[in-house]
Amino acid sequence: MATDTGTALRATHDTGVPQGSSDYTTLVLIHGYRWQPAIFKRLLPFACKFNTRIVLLARRDYPGASPYTDHERATITRLYNSPRSPTTEVEMAAILTAHGRDVYDFLVDYVAHERIPPAKGCQGGIILVGWSLGATSITALLANLKSYPVGAVSLDTYVRRVILYETSHIFYAHPYPPECYQPLHDLSLSPEDGMTLFDRWLSSHFTHGDIWADGPSALAMRTADPEPPSLFATFTAEDLAELTYTPPAAPTGSDHQLMIAGMTHGTYGKLKDAAFFPDEPGDAIPWPELEVRMLWGDKSFWESPWGVYLLSRELEEAKKEGRRTRDIELVRFKGANHFAHWIVPEKTLAAFLSNDVEVS
Repeated sequence: MATDTGTALRATHDTGVPQGSSDYTTLVLIHGYRWQPAIFKRLLPFACKFNTRIVLLARRDYPGASPYTDHERATITRLYNSPRSPTTEVEMAAILTAHGRDVYDFLVDYVAHERIPPAKGCQGGIILVGWSLGATSITALLANLKSYPVGAVSLDTYVRRVILYETSHIFYAHPYPPECYQPLHDLSLSPEDGMTLFDRWLSSHFTHGDIWADGPSALAMRTADPEPPSLFATFTAEDLAELTYTPPAAPTGSDHQLMIAGMTHGTYGKLKDAAFFPDEPGDAIPWPELEVRMLWGDKSFWESPWGVYLLSRELEEAKKEGRRTRDIELVRFKGANHFAHWIVPEKTLAAFLSNDVEVS
């Protein structure tokens, strides 16, 4: 079942109310770069077991959601090709602020139309999950909560947890580690070969050392574990037709251009600071009871654990300096890689709902 709220974003799948339940949790998932919402479909059969209603949300420019207008696309392309300046910083901030507003508007309309149970402790309410690039919509939401209107639906009584799931360090404006490797940046490969290797690399398992003790030298940059095989290598042509959508990830596509422009114009760093490090003394943090969790697989490609490591250092430094931060739980998913929701869906759904700081 799909839910159409009339907003820019659209639910392509909705498992509906678990039979006989009045205290179920609504889990809303936002997909990543090039992958369609169907990449989460293996979670759906476990919804009732976990007293959960699962909603898969399509982002702008993906099938089911609203495309960007011609004017918006022209602005994105111009910013993609422009050097950083005070003007471009403002324009890029406005675009990503709108991404957060899109999520906010969808949730308000969804609550109003579906009459889901409000949050009550660990039951009811909404858990919002952003996977990979999809996590930037959550960062944008958190960074701009004060600017969104409050009407008949007060979302803070519904949204009890947000999860930044398996996202890259680049979406927090963190630096690359020394001598890092990323197939898309390998100049010895053609663009086609680089993308093929990237897909296999991203969906493999890696054995890292203790990054908290040894820093970036602990990261496995190139060599994946021999087993299990790369997930991408197991997909059929039919799988890829259902699960991926390439236009936004093409060099002229909106996802690709927005990702590069977000880094070029410093937008990701500003969103991270506004979302996690509110710096207005005496001003209340919006939605103070909201749980914020970063869920990362310790077998994932290096960009995910590296981002968690650097954010943990930022949080520690801020606390030492007496700066305010949101309470953020860094949750290690033992044995999981970037596609845990496909490979171990039941465990992944349990991890989204768990209160533990380490899951396996």
